[in-house]
Amino acid sequence: MFQGGGYYIDNCTFVTYGTAKVSHVDNPVMALLNYFDVGNNAYIVGPLVVEMRNSVVWGSLETEFFARGVDGADFNVKLENCLVKNKDGIAAEITATNCKVNEDPKFKNYQDWDYRPDAGSPLINAGIDIGLPTDLDGKARDGQPDIGCYEY
Repeated sequence: MFQGGGYYIDNCTFVTYGTAKVSHVDNPVMALLNYFDVGNNAYIVGPLVVEMRNSVVWGSLETEFFARGVDGADFNVKLENCLVKNKDGIAAEITATNCKVNEDPKFKNYQDWDYRPDAGSPLINAGIDIGLPTDLDGKARDGQPDIGCYEY
């Protein structure tokens, strides 16, 4: 998400490890920026508003969640009950409530693209009830939903 915009993200799972045909060596799964870099320290800026709840951002890189703003446009990023991977933690300019950082989500089988939480996953019961009755598979969510698109 470059050069701003408004995004409301609930109970999503953003994950990549790369494959033999898809490289994943240097770009994070998610980048939230209020600018587009046009070179020579010049930017095209736009206001950015992101509210992300009950979502996971994970993958094989040390940092899979990256967010940065520059002067000249609003930068308003709020995370609530999310799990993100960032070697430096969550930046101070981001509002983060009840979030987990760099905790292995313990997916059932990420090699086979099964991103459902497995037993002992920190995703289990770590979300907040936002009124979504079912997960991506149609499984009922309880009063203490899991982070991500799947319920354990």
